Amino acid sequence: MMRKARSLVTRAREVLATEGLASLLKRSIAYFIFDLTDYYLYELPIRELTEADYPPNLGHLDVRVVRSNQEAEELRASCGFDLCRRFVNAETMFHGGAVAVCVTVDGNVAHVGWVATNEEGERAISPLRQRVEFSRGEAFTGGGLTLPQYRGNGLLRYGSFARLRYLRSQGCTTLRYAVAVNNEAARKGLASLAPTVYAKARYLRVLWWSRWRETPLAQTGIDYP
Repeated sequence: MMRKARSLVTRAREVLATEGLASLLKRSIAYFIFDLTDYYLYELPIRELTEADYPPNLGHLDVRVVRSNQEAEELRASCGFDLCRRFVNAETMFHGGAVAVCVTVDGNVAHVGWVATNEEGERAISPLRQRVEFSRGEAFTGGGLTLPQYRGNGLLRYGSFARLRYLRSQGCTTLRYAVAVNNEAARKGLASLAPTVYAKARYLRVLWWSRWRETPLAQTGIDYP
């Protein structure tokens, strides 16, 4: 409980410093009380990739795959980055089988993205209930974070490459994920991967009650921008 509280405080301070008080209040209401958000749902074939096609504008890069609380502790000991403090549900994610794919710059963690190859892992990563056919080689990603001091350097794109490469090594063939309609920065950052937008979804939560509904894009009467 104390670790979760510390994680929430860490995240709140970061949002306040980088996005301001209004954003912090909005995020707090969505996290604790009420959330109504529309999403675009994407799928992306996992094919062989070349690292040179995803160049960020930074120094020496490395990728660390973290699969357990023990490995998270080893990461913290080596570079000072505490996954379990930065992500509120990290321990639950690891227990569910989720994996954190971390990009480091000159030895420091700069970007983290979570992936799951089973339903338990997906549910631990995200409250959304995007349909993913894990038994058919599909995987899920969510919960991405680029640390403020590294934003604007192409790490979302490079982090996506790292996650796709890891999932390909695990035998996965398709990646599915959701991006909020109003998150234009993430949508633009991922557009270069040429994913397919196959549906739109709405997530509604009031306190402990929630609902998730997906609608194929062809039935929404809109064209994806």
